[in-house]
Amino acid sequence: MAQHSRLSERPLPQIAMRFDFEDVRYVARFSRDDAGRPVEIFLDGGSVHNTAARLASLCLSAGVDLVSIRRAVIGGPLAIVLDRIIALDGKDER
Repeated sequence: MAQHSRLSERPLPQIAMRFDFEDVRYVARFSRDDAGRPVEIFLDGGSVHNTAARLASLCLSAGVDLVSIRRAVIGGPLAIVLDRIIALDGKDER
């Protein structure tokens, strides 16, 4: 069974980004753990996209790396967010 990382009890600082995709304005926020790894992703702009971001957060908490999650996402707002986080981390290995 995969080992889940436990989030700290204190609120994690969030990094926010705004972008447009197919004429819709999105706001994405993500948090990092104490080691700097992304652990939560939030995406405002539609319930389907927020659900996808929640699923990505669950994958991160289960230990799936960001690049693997991005490989599984075909496109859309979540792909943009993941690409930007990967670029910030300097780990674009796709």
